[in-house]
Amino acid sequence: MKNLWKTDGLPSNDIKKAHMIGVAGLGMQSLKTWLDTKNYQITGTDDYQHKSWMLKSDQMPIDTDCIIVSSVIKPNHPQCLWAIQNNIPIFHRASFAKYLLSKESICISGSHGKTTTSGLTTWILYNANLNPSFMLGDQIQNLKSSAQYNAHDISMHNKDFQHISKQNGDSEYNNKANHKPQNICVIESDESDGSMQKLTGKTNIITNIDEDHMDYYKDRSNLLCSFQNFADQCEKCICHINVKNALNIPNAITYSIQNDTSNPINAQHHTIGSNLHGSDIYAENIKFHKNGMLFDVKGLINMKDVFLNIPGIYNIENALAAIAVIIQYNISEETLRTSLSTFKGMKKRIETHKHNDIDFILDYAHHPHSLKLLLQTLSNQKYNNIYCIIEIHKYSRLKKDFDNFVKHISTMKHVALLPVHNVNEYEDSDLFENFYQSIKRHQSAEQNIKLHQNFQISTYNTSCIKVKSIQDIQQFIQSAQKSDAVLFIGAGSVCKLYYDLVNILN
Repeated sequence: MKNLWKTDGLPSNDIKKAHMIGVAGLGMQSLKTWLDTKNYQITGTDDYQHKSWMLKSDQMPIDTDCIIVSSVIKPNHPQCLWAIQNNIPIFHRASFAKYLLSKESICISGSHGKTTTSGLTTWILYNANLNPSFMLGDQIQNLKSSAQYNAHDISMHNKDFQHISKQNGDSEYNNKANHKPQNICVIESDESDGSMQKLTGKTNIITNIDEDHMDYYKDRSNLLCSFQNFADQCEKCICHINVKNALNIPNAITYSIQNDTSNPINAQHHTIGSNLHGSDIYAENIKFHKNGMLFDVKGLINMKDVFLNIPGIYNIENALAAIAVIIQYNISEETLRTSLSTFKGMKKRIETHKHNDIDFILDYAHHPHSLKLLLQTLSNQKYNNIYCIIEIHKYSRLKKDFDNFVKHISTMKHVALLPVHNVNEYEDSDLFENFYQSIKRHQSAEQNIKLHQNFQISTYNTSCIKVKSIQDIQQFIQSAQKSDAVLFIGAGSVCKLYYDLVNILN
């Protein structure tokens, strides 16, 4: 699994010019933000989202000190071949990001929840005026940004922060403003290619471990070994109790939700659990609340009736991870509560736009486990109907988790399938058709599924509708009414479809 064509180790201090291949990717964009702020001279290439300032892949970045690549870039890329021939070092973006970190760094990885955990941790630090730098996999909705390098002005001038300041009083605000920044970095460390082993901090968080990205890891042993390496390279490790049980991290700080299984969590009931698993910090008395969650925190810190402004039991786990790491900075309970109650979530994570009392929701949910939790969460929001437009992320994932995808998607009444989002894989049209037919077989007679391919929808009931424009997509949801939801799931073209539709509605 080692890429021998990439340079081992960290960049040297004399590097001032860098060429980024795949620069339009989210992770690369976040890194570029840091490099721009630190006055590096940056050029870039991206074959999928080419812009006027970028070089084309057959143009060589002659005036550069190094090449920075993401994991999707192959060694036969023309610019990589040129760099190898000319002894120009090639760094993975995780290695270059590691080079830029401050000593007080928090790196967050895991199969699910790392983006939300990273964003919430950053938001709490901002509200405490600790001036964090951050490099994340998507935007914090409150800040409309996925990356910033020591951006003191954002916390001071952000509208949400000003609102909090007024609530807390001018004197407290001024006291916060006079606090000396601690140069804290919050980093989302990608597990999909094992590169989290390169991008570790003083404190590492592991949210969970699931058998995802097995096209890279091959087997569970390699997966666990990679996370073990991530856990071993930090002074303090914070993880879900299940992660500690799976790995060898004797001194880890653990968190979990205490769920009394005899009293399931839903809109009407709540847990009455105690610390059943011996976690250092845990949540209990969980209740679904309008647009969020209400719960008690016990253990290392005790708080009753904490409100989290994003729904989902899994988001309480993300909040517990953030709280566990925040405790070390002596942040007040008031600031912590206010941060949780004002957090708007992350882009593409239950991102919601309302129109005519219909919620239009976008969520990444790329894995069957994520999809299951998302659908459970939305079922507790008391929608009359949910219209799903789904794009599976990667053929290899669909092939591995075929049955689970079919099982979860088949529970929905109204489904439109987009083609599989292909990430450098062989296009398997037979697999996609089999997937579609399997869902049809699993759905009950009154359920309705439509196939959306290249903006063409076909219905396999009594009629066939073909469409070529985004306006025609509205035909799929034309029956949506007040208190319904239109749910877009995926990370590829489904996102463009979502934003195009939202723009039309607005």
